[in-house]
Amino acid sequence: MLLAFFHALPDAIEEKLEQSQNDAVWIWKSAKQTQSKSNKATNTELEAVQCFGTTKKGNRCKNKIKNASGYCYLHEN
Repeated sequence: MLLAFFHALPDAIEEKLEQSQNDAVWIWKSAKQTQSKSNKATNTELEAVQCFGTTKKGNRCKNKIKNASGYCYLHEN
């Protein structure tokens, strides 16, 4: 299957652009970040990080979490 990124351009220009490839401009996720349905990552595989949430006083939450959202159960919503 081919993706037509430049379908609105004239065919000659479209073909020339689509033949070149620059992988450096794409953001590739590591296997640890990507989860498939058949091989879900467990919380034990992820490194604990500090929650991104803030307290009522405006300080950063000090809870350590291992989930992909970046927020503890208090700040997920």
